Amino acid sequence: MPSAIKQPCANTSCPELVRSGLCDACKKAKAKASRKKEPRASSTARGYGSNWRKLRRMILAADPMCQSLGCDNPATDVDHIVPKAKGGRDEYDNLQGLCRSCHSKKTAKECKRGWKPAGKKYVVCGSPCSGKSTWVNERRNPGDLVFDWDEIASVVLGRNNHDWRREDASVISHLRNSICNYLKENHIDADVYFIVCMKESAQKIAEEIDGEVILMKATQDEAYQRLTESVRDDKTKKEHHRLIGLWYAQPRLLG
Repeated sequence: MPSAIKQPCANTSCPELVRSGLCDACKKAKAKASRKKEPRASSTARGYGSNWRKLRRMILAADPMCQSLGCDNPATDVDHIVPKAKGGRDEYDNLQGLCRSCHSKKTAKECKRGWKPAGKKYVVCGSPCSGKSTWVNERRNPGDLVFDWDEIASVVLGRNNHDWRREDASVISHLRNSICNYLKENHIDADVYFIVCMKESAQKIAEEIDGEVILMKATQDEAYQRLTESVRDDKTKKEHHRLIGLWYAQPRLLG
């Protein structure tokens, strides 16, 4: 059977000859054009009008350097800490200055894994052996952050807090302030737990990180009982016994 006579491509500007319709190249071009997105709305229609530009100037004036941890580049972009796609608003407290690179990485990360709301922050306070660590361990999930000041002091200083020197308290205070500043300035989607003894410290930390103070309800006798059951070293037991008595003897720590 004789083959069909070829005719010009249905695209009048194309010189190709085909048996019918469009040539392969024009078919691909048509399919690609049909997949194109609708024209992007104007910046004003997308919520980036004059009010946004004014707010943007305010943020970049307040954050001249990139707010991403460890980056020392000048801030060029204004980032929504809580993404607009997840309900974040064009409000001062939800905006930060980032460099172009950090902003692009943050946006790509949010799109890839999905943005999560900030976790809760707890400051768990009580005397030694009042159940602070037990309370945290019963509630923490993999990935949550736990800052136990006794353990931190042991690692950083190489000795426990009962053997602190005068200058040690200053070191730990600076470390605590650095951690609090990091939590204030960064979006953390895990829960955070601080474990401390002194309620004055607990209240201060809670105010700094916008957290909730959890005060252990153990009585002095219950703390002594737990001390007897959990601590075997006589020196440590004696020191803990003294601290428990001191903690409950100061009413201002309980109210």
